[in-house]
Amino acid sequence: MSGIENPCLSLAIARLSAAGRENLAIWVLKAPYPGGMVHHDSTWSEYMTKSWLAWQDMFSPFSNHVPISGHHNQYPTTLPSQNQNGATGPEISYSGRLMQGLGIDLWQWLFQGSIRNALERSQGIALGQNKPLRLRLEVRAPDFIPLP
Repeated sequence: MSGIENPCLSLAIARLSAAGRENLAIWVLKAPYPGGMVHHDSTWSEYMTKSWLAWQDMFSPFSNHVPISGHHNQYPTTLPSQNQNGATGPEISYSGRLMQGLGIDLWQWLFQGSIRNALERSQGIALGQNKPLRLRLEVRAPDFIPLP
C-alpha cells in the first residue's frame, strides 16, 4: 500500500451452495494488515427477513423481493426507540426508526466474529495512520443486491 492510499477493508458476501438458503459466507478479501483474510459463516435469520420486508413495505411498496424464500411475511415487533439514549429533541418518525433499525440489524449481522475483529483491527490501523478506513462490500449473492 502506497503512502497516499487510505487503508481498505474489502468484504464479500456469498451464499454457501452446499448449505441451506439461509447460510452465507462473509469473508475479507483485502485487509490493511497481513493475515487479515478471514471468513465467517452466517445465517440470514427470519428476523432479518422481517426487518427487510418492513423496510421494503415503506420505501418500495411495489416490490415483493424476499432475500430468503420460506420466511414468513410478518414485520418485527421492535424498532429503535423514539429517542436513542435519552436524547432530547424532535421525535424520530416511524420511517426513520425503520431505516435506523434495518441499518443496525444489517451492521450487526455483517460484523460478527472474525469479521468484527478484522474491522476493529483495520480501524486501529487507520487511526494510527490518521486516515479514514475505506470499507468495500462485494455482494455475490444476487438475492441480496437489493438490500440498502
